[in-house]
Amino acid sequence: KPHLNTFEYLYEFLPEQLTADAGYGSEENYEFLEQKKINTYVKYNTFDKEQGILKSKLKKKNEDFNRDKLYYNQDQDHYICPMGQTMKKIGERKRKTKSGYAQTSSIYSAQNCQDCQLRGACFKAKGNRIVERNHKLEAYKEKARRNLLSEIGELKQVMHKLVVYIAHKTVKIVNCEALVLRQKEIEL
Repeated sequence: KPHLNTFEYLYEFLPEQLTADAGYGSEENYEFLEQKKINTYVKYNTFDKEQGILKSKLKKKNEDFNRDKLYYNQDQDHYICPMGQTMKKIGERKRKTKSGYAQTSSIYSAQNCQDCQLRGACFKAKGNRIVERNHKLEAYKEKARRNLLSEIGELKQVMHKLVVYIAHKTVKIVNCEALVLRQKEIEL
């Protein structure tokens, strides 16, 4: 957001399309880009992992019980736990980011985890399992996923990686040459 505000100030326009790394895939940034009507190809933090691009060396235990693996019923606004139990909405959590952006998440709770056979694999905390869902962010992530997996999105991802790689290597080479030149000057 600050980068685009600066860009708009300097050049008096905004790009029609934007490609960026996962570090920029936040609810605040997605909303800003949507308001500015910019077509986006911006990854979110778990995109590469979802696509199998990044594989964790230490596979998490019980990954099948991750919130993202639970079935979510959008019409009735509840989750279904691995044992088939309905996890009802019990409230909302509001928070502000460092930049002051307000976010709202829904909180869902299972009703009876005490005697569940899967409890040890599902979660370790006392009481019933609780999950949190930021509906607005999930919608932005779904839109980002569609854009990134489109033909144009896949091409933009490849081009972005090449540009970033070339720029990174160029800076690295230039800095190394400057260091070598400085060393030679010192030696003389």
